[in-house]
Amino acid sequence: MSNPKKNLTSQIEIREIELIIDISDIMVKEFVAGRWTNEDIFTGFNYSYNLPIEGVRAFQKGKIPIESHLSKSHREIEVRFSRPFQKDETYAYELHLLLDVQQIIQRFGSLNIIEWPKQDLTRIIFLPRVGRIFFSSILAQIAVDLKTHYKIITPGPFSRSIISHSRKSSAIRIE
Repeated sequence: MSNPKKNLTSQIEIREIELIIDISDIMVKEFVAGRWTNEDIFTGFNYSYNLPIEGVRAFQKGKIPIESHLSKSHREIEVRFSRPFQKDETYAYELHLLLDVQQIIQRFGSLNIIEWPKQDLTRIIFLPRVGRIFFSSILAQIAVDLKTHYKIITPGPFSRSIISHSRKSSAIRIE
């Protein structure tokens, strides 16, 4: 088994991370694609996450479900591909992590506050039932998809990922 943070860093060509927020659920959707350049066969990986996870689903190329297990600590994931990848072969996988909302959302009266750890997010999607976004500490664009009524935060015009506007910030704050 390979550790993606250790062995894949130089091989990754594309990484997209979406944060999807609903009134009672928060999900992280991570898509990774690249070319495997290591001599070893890529059979799967272990992945650690800094927030508690309630559930995990993993998919290989073409949305094929693959074996994924969550540790007892609810912070480590083990993923095994249904078909291993060989040297110079392209790979793609997607992780869906359902997070423990009670650990992430702070409630202050009727205000829900999320202090999201510093992470390169491709976009943040608020599903329609979430309500109004009162404040966001992000340098980004906020738009509403007229078809789905999702509020979508995407990177500003001069960046590839969503970042906090505070120079020494360790989190993105959304109220």
